Amino acid sequence: MFYIILNLDKKSIKRLADESGHKWDSVYRLAQEFRECLVDEAKDPVLSGEIEFDEMYQSAGTKGLKKTSGN
Repeated sequence: MFYIILNLDKKSIKRLADESGHKWDSVYRLAQEFRECLVDEAKDPVLSGEIEFDEMYQSAGTKGLKKTSGN
């Protein structure tokens, strides 16, 4: 079970089922229950008092000509 949960974000349900020797629907159900537990436990933070935040600019990358290898 730990192997399945550990690899949910890296591998498909079918691949995890094949590798672990369990049926696809059993692995799918385990993955769904695990995800539901994460959602149930995740609470939105409640902010209070004075809150300050700053602007941030995130560049989309370098524009212009594509770089070529130096041949």
